[in-house]
Amino acid sequence: MVPVLNLVVRPARVEDAGAIASFSAALALETERRALDAERLRQGTLSLLESSAHGFFMVAEVAEQGPPLLVGQLMITYEWSD
Repeated sequence: MVPVLNLVVRPARVEDAGAIASFSAALALETERRALDAERLRQGTLSLLESSAHGFFMVAEVAEQGPPLLVGQLMITYEWSD
């Protein structure tokens, strides 16, 4: 295993929407064998990024050389349970 230097975990921003949607599509294809509609996925991602009423995203980025590169994401959604 190669250690990752300069890994930063931060709240996602609107400009991260494309990468987040791409990661989400890849995850659905790999784990559920489902091809999600790219535009619907992008709109849903933007909706959550623009309003945290239903949850939020965190992203991990690496800045070894050049601009930071997103390498992971986490979505937190709110759920009520008794």
